[in-house]
Amino acid sequence: MAQKLDFSDAWSEALALISAHKEAALAIAGVFLFLPQVALGYFAGQMDTAGIETSDQMMTMYENWFAANGLLLFIGTLVSLIGSIALYVIFLRGQQTIGEALATAVKLFIPFLLLGILTAIAVGIGFILLIIPGIYLAIKFTLGGTVIAAEDVKNPIEAMKRSWQLTKGNSLRIFFFLLIIFIVGIIALAAIGAVIGIPISLLLPAEAALFANNLVSSVTSSIFSVVLAAVYAAIYRQLAGRFDQRELEETF
Repeated sequence: MAQKLDFSDAWSEALALISAHKEAALAIAGVFLFLPQVALGYFAGQMDTAGIETSDQMMTMYENWFAANGLLLFIGTLVSLIGSIALYVIFLRGQQTIGEALATAVKLFIPFLLLGILTAIAVGIGFILLIIPGIYLAIKFTLGGTVIAAEDVKNPIEAMKRSWQLTKGNSLRIFFFLLIIFIVGIIALAAIGAVIGIPISLLLPAEAALFANNLVSSVTSSIFSVVLAAVYAAIYRQLAGRFDQRELEETF
């Protein structure tokens, strides 16, 4: 019988993982998640929606923005992916230095990239058929990245199979758990943006306010990415039977 995911235990474990590896996680997030977002926000800027009235105009605006900033977006995405892999490695492989985690992340980069492509294709087909199959497939393959990081699986198809096995009997539980995390996260990010962003916009000149808000947005979204990585790691550890509270306590 498949082990049932416990929301409370998974959340507590995610917080324990962050606490046990906070220095390494924050350092990796700062360089590989925060800085690329700041750079993208500073150099690419916001899309100009002034005068946009039709869907064709909106599409043209998006096309022009991506054409102008595609290379920067591509580089930022690759750097952020390495950071995300390194976070998984830190959370799932115990005591590793930042250098070791990054070296492992580079080695696992291609499997992660292929996993993302194959998962996107599968989920995309599911959404074309109907929305529910797409969501179902997204949940079934959601632990593929943690499988690669924890079990050193180089074949993305094998990682998808392993994820399918781990999520058996827990698809709805994982869906609702992640849904709660995303909803709370979005509300928290919006609240922080409003509380800090509005005074910044009122007190600073337009350009300075735009840069300051970009910094705030990058900080909060990077922190959320760390939390999300820990949540995925906690789900994997619980369903794979790898959680040991004493292991985490020994690192404090």
